[in-house]
Amino acid sequence: MLIAFLSTLISTALGVLAALGLENKNFKARQGIQALVYVPLIIPDILMGVSLALLFSFAKVSTGMMTVMIAHITFCVSYTIIVIQSRLKGFDHSLVEAAMDLGAKPATVFWRIKFPLMMPGIIAAALLAFTLSIDDFIITFFTSGRGFDTLPIYVEGTIRRGAITTINSLSTLMIGFTLFLVLLTTRIRRLLFFSGAK
Repeated sequence: MLIAFLSTLISTALGVLAALGLENKNFKARQGIQALVYVPLIIPDILMGVSLALLFSFAKVSTGMMTVMIAHITFCVSYTIIVIQSRLKGFDHSLVEAAMDLGAKPATVFWRIKFPLMMPGIIAAALLAFTLSIDDFIITFFTSGRGFDTLPIYVEGTIRRGAITTINSLSTLMIGFTLFLVLLTTRIRRLLFFSGAK
């Protein structure tokens, strides 16, 4: 849960910054970075896991919580960028222009106009990143090392030991937690919609 929460937080923040940066059409490296965004989505998980494991081994970084978090951020950030970019494509830039014409500073325009309109996309990106992080097995398996288990690795080890009761309990808890997240997200989106309508 800690890995999923931290990687979601960091990858969503990076996704917002990258999506805003890639929105600038005058940015020269835009096409190259846009192509790099799609690389983690295209390559197989096992190839990415092995590549990261070799990178950590070459850099002589001991595997554990930090390497798993870096690995999760690496593949989650691509998804967050794409989701937030899709929200920005339907963005009404006339609102920003109107606010600037009325004398609003760039920081005020961002926090009072652009950020609230981006919020549904940011929430969707964060939920997607959280789901991908908490569910990942292959990349985590190659980057976790001994003595550090995430939930999917623990479940796999428990199945090997034949402790079916533990798996049933974990599955029930995960389904309940997922339903709670869905209801929470629906509630937040309704609140944002009604506050935006006002």
